[in-house]
Amino acid sequence: MFSISTLQFWDFRYLLVFFVIALVCLIASRIQLKEMRRALIFIGAFVTFYSLLTFLTGRGGMEVYAEEHVITTIEAPFTIFGWTPTLTITVERIFFALSQFFRVFSISIMTIIIPYTLNPALYGVAFRGLGLPDKFAYAMDLTMRFIQLLGAIFN
Repeated sequence: MFSISTLQFWDFRYLLVFFVIALVCLIASRIQLKEMRRALIFIGAFVTFYSLLTFLTGRGGMEVYAEEHVITTIEAPFTIFGWTPTLTITVERIFFALSQFFRVFSISIMTIIIPYTLNPALYGVAFRGLGLPDKFAYAMDLTMRFIQLLGAIFN
């Protein structure tokens, strides 16, 4: 429900509320930072890169806002086949990148809590209890156990 709720909004203010809820859930889970430090660093780097790339290319967000308020335009001092690379920095692109960052990071935080807080012996039972076939529940059980084992080995 958290993911579905988060995906309903593009407004930065609402997504900031969801980000705070995700942080509260992470703190309430009492997971040690040293246990999930690498996962958080990887997710943070990935989400930051993805948001920055979206900001720099100017992709996305066109369906969210109708007009752009230009802050500045940066042109490269060179041309590629007659095309001059240009970066137009707008208020809308900045807030779209921030909204994208907080949206994906919030969902990632809520997702990463699951493997760190559930007892690995209950994965198969939980998936079977959701009505999934035995083969799928067994496969998910093995997968979740393997991921935690790999995390323990590399820590």
